[in-house]
Amino acid sequence: MNNGMDYLLCGDGKDLLIALTAANRPPGFFEYYKAAAQFSAKKLYLATTKNSFFHLGVSGLGTTVQETANSLRKIIDDVKPARVHVLGASMGGYGALLFGSLLQADTVIAVNAGCDLEVVVLGQDAIRGGFTDPALKDLFPLIAEARRTRFYLLNSDSFAPDTHQALALAKLPHVRVILHRYGHDLRELLHCLSVAELLEWLIDDDKDKVIQRLRGRIFHPDPDPDYTARMSAALVKIRNADFFDACESLETIVSEYPGRLESSFFLGHSLVETGRALKAETLFRQILRGDPAHTGAKFGLARSLLMRGRDEDALTTLLQVIVEAPLYGKANFLLAQVHEKLGHYDDARAAMELAYSITEYQAAKKWLTDQRVPLDTIPPPRDAYA
Repeated sequence: MNNGMDYLLCGDGKDLLIALTAANRPPGFFEYYKAAAQFSAKKLYLATTKNSFFHLGVSGLGTTVQETANSLRKIIDDVKPARVHVLGASMGGYGALLFGSLLQADTVIAVNAGCDLEVVVLGQDAIRGGFTDPALKDLFPLIAEARRTRFYLLNSDSFAPDTHQALALAKLPHVRVILHRYGHDLRELLHCLSVAELLEWLIDDDKDKVIQRLRGRIFHPDPDPDYTARMSAALVKIRNADFFDACESLETIVSEYPGRLESSFFLGHSLVETGRALKAETLFRQILRGDPAHTGAKFGLARSLLMRGRDEDALTTLLQVIVEAPLYGKANFLLAQVHEKLGHYDDARAAMELAYSITEYQAAKKWLTDQRVPLDTIPPPRDAYA
């Protein structure tokens, strides 16, 4: 840490980059300290070990959001940068949206921001701790008012809260949402491009380079507000694990709005969660006919095949997913399960070690130290879906 405080100001350059850590990082860990070294700017790293979505502030800068924002303004006044850019992923992505809006930064880049806009939905720790500022419960008004700021959201197309967030924000003219084909962990994206490239390209508004590298696409809001509202409600049900209710809602949406990729995909996911593997398989195959590169649909297809006892087909499909997204945590976990079922114990262990290194899922660690527990009795980590 920086003299016991959770921030560090260092580096040199005309601009200032504010980089926020994700959740579950160890004390003394500043996200992007090495990864952003090649980006020319003065850097201000912010950390928190409280997993509080920064609603308890940052040690050394303040104990609330507003106190921290005021301290950041003072630092900006002292540094006098030409431009201010804010970067974060997961909980840090939420912090980037929060402080980037409050500071009216020039550029905000939020990767898999780890939240719906209402902290009450995903910021469960903040609610239980009783310290959420009611005025900051919903970030949409803040982001909508920060019209001088260019916001770039890099969201997974297979993670319900990311899609929920995209539905809400993509309609704002100063927000661009890029949907990518990977899971929720930043390391998967950094396998494809560096932090310096990400910053340089988006600050220059060169979205096409990022889209090409991530095999992504710009998310365009649906013109029908009723579809958006109903999809948002269904995604909240998925986030709350109300999969039967989600299926009912999504089946109606898919029948009334055919051809929408998001509704079809999340219906398939909910069908798997409710045990309707054959129907899910049919739906995922339909999605892949229209979009053969949809990694999330391939993962869902593999889950469906495994549930139906088609282990070899599931293995073939999962290996395709791993080629496209080698650091996809849940895919590696599922791959370990399939290998174990097929008697490929060395392959199972290798896949599980990689899954644990990505997800830090304690059940995976337990299996690695005591393989008497069959893998198919361990529920997968919920790191990339719902």
